[in-house]
Order: sequence, then C-alpha cells, then structure tokens
Amino acid sequence: LPGFEGTETNFALARYISTTGALDPTFADDGLVTTDFSSLSGSTDTAAATVVQADGKILVAGFTRLGFGASQGVVSRYNTDGKLDPTFGANGQITIGAFNSNGITGITLGAATGNPATQPIYVTGTVFNQITFRNDIAVASITASGEFNTAFGANGIALAEFPQNTTAEAIAIQTVNNVELIVAAGHTQIAGNNSDFAVARFNASTGLLDTAGFNAGPNGGRQTIAFDTAGNNDDRAFDVQIASNNDILLAGYASVTAANEHDFAIARLVVTGTAANFGTNGKRTINTSTTATGNDEARSLAIEGSGATEKIYVGGFADGTDNQDFAIVKIPGNGNGNDGSFGTAGIKLQDFRAGINSDEQLFDLKLQGGNI
Repeated sequence: LPGFEGTETNFALARYISTTGALDPTFADDGLVTTDFSSLSGSTDTAAATVVQADGKILVAGFTRLGFGASQGVVSRYNTDGKLDPTFGANGQITIGAFNSNGITGITLGAATGNPATQPIYVTGTVFNQITFRNDIAVASITASGEFNTAFGANGIALAEFPQNTTAEAIAIQTVNNVELIVAAGHTQIAGNNSDFAVARFNASTGLLDTAGFNAGPNGGRQTIAFDTAGNNDDRAFDVQIASNNDILLAGYASVTAANEHDFAIARLVVTGTAANFGTNGKRTINTSTTATGNDEARSLAIEGSGATEKIYVGGFADGTDNQDFAIVKIPGNGNGNDGSFGTAGIKLQDFRAGINSDEQLFDLKLQGGNI
C-alpha cells in the first residue's frame, strides 16, 4: 500500500499478510518502508499509484517537491524484500521533471512479454505546456531498467492537448487489433471552473495520439464527456479500466445540482470512443449518500466477469451518518439499476468510527477472489 508519512513527507509503503492482516516481517524487516527523494529539508514526497510486476517487484509513482516549488514526477522500484532495486534508474529511483503540475498520478505495465526485464512501464500525469501555457495530459514510456524510451513521443513524453487546462488522473492499457494502446483519463476545464471527463488514447509504441481509431475527426485521439445535470457542470474522472469486450469505463463525480452537489458518475465508451449501451447515453450518476442532497465522489472502479454477467464495482466516499464514509456501489454491466444482492439496494457505506464526526475516504478498490 503506497502513501506518505511525516510532516517532511516521504514515500511510505506497507505490506500486510493477506490471511491475517498483520504486517509482513519479510518486507523490510517490519513490513514498513519509507523513501526520501531529496536530502534537502522541507521536501515533500508523496506516493499516488503502484503496480506489481510478475516477478513481485513493486513500482510506486508519485511526486516530489521542495517547499513551494514545482512538483516533479518520481518512480521507485522495490525488490520483494522491500529494498530499493539498484537495477532500476539511479539506485531504484527516477525523477521526471516534465511532470511539473501534480507529479505522476497513474502507472501501469505494458503488455506482458513473458519477461519482466523487458516489459515497458507507462505513467501519466499533468504537464504545463510552455507553448500553449496550459496544463495537458501527458504519458511517459519507461524501460524496465528505468530509462526513458526516447522513441516515444518527444524524448519519452507524449501530450494530449485539449482547448483548456486538463488534469490527468489514471492510466490503462488497451489492445485493439493486436496494437497496444495507452488510455489516459482525467478532466478538462470548460466554462469558468467547471470541467468534463477527459480521455486520450495513444499508440504505446510511438506515443502518437490514436486520431483514426479513437473519436476520429478534428479532435481525434481525445474525447470529453459532459454529464451536464446542473448549472455548475463540474464533472471529473479519477479512474479508468478496460472491460473484457474492450469498452472503456471511467468513474468520478458529476455535479447534479446548481449548489454543486456531487454524485458518483460512471461513463462507458466503446472502443472507437463513442457512448456505449450503458445507462443513459453511456452515462449514469448514482447518489450513494444517506440523504438526497449529500455529496458523493467516486475514485476507483473494478470490473468482474463479462457479457450478461458483468458487474461493476465503484468505490469512493459519500456523506453518511457521521460526515464522510467509504462508499461502494455494485451495478450491472449495462448500467441499469443497482445489484440489490450487494449491501443495501446495491450500496455499501462503511463508517469506521460510528458516533464520531470523522471523514473516511476510499481512493482505491481492487477485487481479490470473492472479496473487495
């Protein structure tokens, strides 16, 4: 589990034994690891995303920042014993200065090659474009040894430009007609401070936008999704996953009242970037709060099964009895209604400290066997 610790923050990792929940003593002796990317006082190092290779090595990505300076994207790789892997980058770490807005927010592995030593690594984040003076979605290609693939994009970085400031939040790999593609998602600014879901798709070999295969036309390779259910229209995606039929699913939140009340928001696109047969016009919002006007924000989704038996789990947080609680909703793959066999009418709220006004916020959700 990645995160950060302390006031002068460092990367922080914990590994638990799945059957007991106890810290794993074979991981850095006590199950806990911290990593400092800067020896300077006042630095901030925050982990945001992680992925585990087939050989058990752990990749963790996020950002480092000194004081009020610009962020830089960072990636570290750990061996199975919790020690930094000296075969990756510089003593297990690499820094990517181009990710100067919010660092790296998503990391994924390329298609399996049968050998983790040759499997590419892709990351996404937000880059300030010095030409347009806007923030853009960016992806980078990194070799398994921690070097930039300079044949990808421009010196290892590829950009997706939208008309206004755009923020990257998540990344996924998709294969179409035996071509490996990268899907990056987040949100793009529209009028005022409002925003829409934003998705970009790149060729994983070249970094070029998939202009012909995804939303073909003047804005090829990019797509925006507006829920537009209220005057504010603040719609933001925070996760992206690929279904077994190659549909693209996104989860986040949408404003559903003029007072800027947020509900869970899910969108589904077919492989070419247009709306899938899901909910209403490929979109659905869900109020998971205990009141009709509570705020709900999805941060993660997971897909189970395929075809007629496909189920989608969407996790985040919602206004519960005592401030915000973990919130999970289970819906069928077509987006129509909730799965009533799960929680209460398809929704599960979890309050960790009943009777105490504390906030509990879920940011990542994974399926493990028959568990979440």
